[in-house]
Amino acid sequence: MSDKPKKPIFKKWWFWVIAVLVVGAIGSAAGGNDDKPSAASQPPAQTDAAGTETEQAEPSNIFHAGDKVDTKNLSITYQECDADWQDYQYEPREGTRLIRAYFVFENIGNTDQTCGSIYFDCYADGAACDSYLFRCEPSLSFSSISPGRKLEGYVCYEVPIGAEIIELEYETSFWAQDKIIFIVE
Repeated sequence: MSDKPKKPIFKKWWFWVIAVLVVGAIGSAAGGNDDKPSAASQPPAQTDAAGTETEQAEPSNIFHAGDKVDTKNLSITYQECDADWQDYQYEPREGTRLIRAYFVFENIGNTDQTCGSIYFDCYADGAACDSYLFRCEPSLSFSSISPGRKLEGYVCYEVPIGAEIIELEYETSFWAQDKIIFIVE
């Protein structure tokens, strides 16, 4: 009987699969998240009467209607918001009201980007809210947009009547779970 010489470990297919997965995980962890809002889009530092910088009034990932935020690949404009939208086709559920916010996404990267309503969540006083089941036109769809192209439309949610703090969270990175928060006012 002849003993067949064993292949070195680096010549086995499964070794390379594991190596690629490990290198990818290390690169992802070390590289951080490139879709955090850019410094240029952060609110300016506050100064007091003596001209000394003070702490910002709110975190840098919070934006209001009229604000624009840039990530590595997307420029997101929170154009407008109606905190008590009345021009709907179907009544909201009892005890709720509708909010409607308009966003413009522009791909400022070099590759196609997916964006849209699927990346939004809504919270009223810290509790998750449901999407309005009926479309508000033009609805912000889930789409892939090419470099230099735009996607725009509304997102609509049912929130409890009397809710005081309503936030729309947009997830900019699934892996890093970074979010931009848009305040409904």
